[in-house]
Amino acid sequence: MPRGRGNKIFKTPQALGNAVAKYFLKISKIEKITEPTPLTDDEGRYITNRKGDVVMAPRPVLNDKGEEMYHRIYIVPPSVSGLCLDLNISRKTWAKYCAEDGYKDVCDQAKLRIEAYLTEQLNERKKNLAGIIFNLQNNYGWREKKDITGETSNVVKIDFEGDLETWSR
Repeated sequence: MPRGRGNKIFKTPQALGNAVAKYFLKISKIEKITEPTPLTDDEGRYITNRKGDVVMAPRPVLNDKGEEMYHRIYIVPPSVSGLCLDLNISRKTWAKYCAEDGYKDVCDQAKLRIEAYLTEQLNERKKNLAGIIFNLQNNYGWREKKDITGETSNVVKIDFEGDLETWSR
């Protein structure tokens, strides 16, 4: 991973890991997951506004263990190129880090976080999926599976009479 005269910017995998972590923190935020819940008075009646609509208030969503849930929201979509820009290295230098023992785990973890973001987008978006699919197929090893099935009732059988050499002319 030469830079200039063979000097590494990140002397240890931990240094690279810290820089990668800072990149993800810069472009995202953690948000508590809430759901709207109707407000009630002391007697259990719904509280309404002047228009008669029930007043709703956010309530934290709890997981099966009873813990409040949070999720990461990316303000800027994560990408390997964005990561490289933030680290002030080229993609070629990134690839060299990724090929080196010790650094490989840091790179794999960063790519996994980006892949997780892309798959989340694939599940949430309703339009403009072609770019995400292209990225997953070309950078993360995803493949489109196509099943081709045929029914035997559609098979056409041809019987040749005579010798095969006559038919091939």
